[in-house]
Amino acid sequence: MQTLCPRQERPCFCYERSHRPSHSVPRNTACSLVIEDSNGSVAKHAAIIGCCQAVEHYEISRYGTLREWAKALGKTEAHELLTEILDQEKAANHKLTHIAITEINKTTR
Repeated sequence: MQTLCPRQERPCFCYERSHRPSHSVPRNTACSLVIEDSNGSVAKHAAIIGCCQAVEHYEISRYGTLREWAKALGKTEAHELLTEILDQEKAANHKLTHIAITEINKTTR
């Protein structure tokens, strides 16, 4: 029997592979399933970086939106502050990408 991902209409094979019923798995589980099943492997490290990047991407989208709203409203000080924060979030994402490429993914070659 195929399990459907919550709020989606496609099979969710990660649920089936976890040997758990779908109702016991939280909605955002891709990273947690890989981390749980990897036992210190490269996949675990890659999943952790991927989860961190997902957070960074979320924050980048939010701060970018807020920054542009501040600009549209003529809130110069808020715009400048949000630009600084956005730059920090982008730098963090860049560092994570660099680590993934140079350290984590390198071990799989």
